[in-house]
Amino acid sequence: MGLNCSDVCDNSRYGINCMKKCGHCLNDLPCNKQTGFCESGCNPGYTTTNCKEKCPVGYFGDSCKNKCSANCLHTTVCDHVDGACYHGCKKGFKGNRCQEEDRLSVGTIAGIAGGCGGGFVLLVLVIVIIWLVRRKKKQQGFAEVKMSTITSSKDDETAK
Repeated sequence: MGLNCSDVCDNSRYGINCMKKCGHCLNDLPCNKQTGFCESGCNPGYTTTNCKEKCPVGYFGDSCKNKCSANCLHTTVCDHVDGACYHGCKKGFKGNRCQEEDRLSVGTIAGIAGGCGGGFVLLVLVIVIIWLVRRKKKQQGFAEVKMSTITSSKDDETAK
């Protein structure tokens, strides 16, 4: 109440001479003008009867009932209002609260890279085999030409 309890405090204040500030009352409703008590409860992320204290570390939301995700990088630290993980997610998880599986995690990317590397090695192997087969056929062709040249030379000598 205001001076001499004659003036009514505005909606964000309470107590003698309206010196105290209301807490985080649900839906920003005014607190009790004498006690500061939030009669309808607290906004998410706040607790106690006057809604001035944040949820304890590791909890968040309505009445601080929700625990921070075990998938947060530091499981005891999340936003007291919405539960968002301050320091990010453990490997394999994503999203504000780290509750979604990250299908493209580092292990998956490594697997894809390994598969691509294996495919590259296989391609090189196929090219080398093709090159060797062609080389062998070319050598056989030269051997046949050489044999036919030798045979024709012998035929020419016998014809003389």
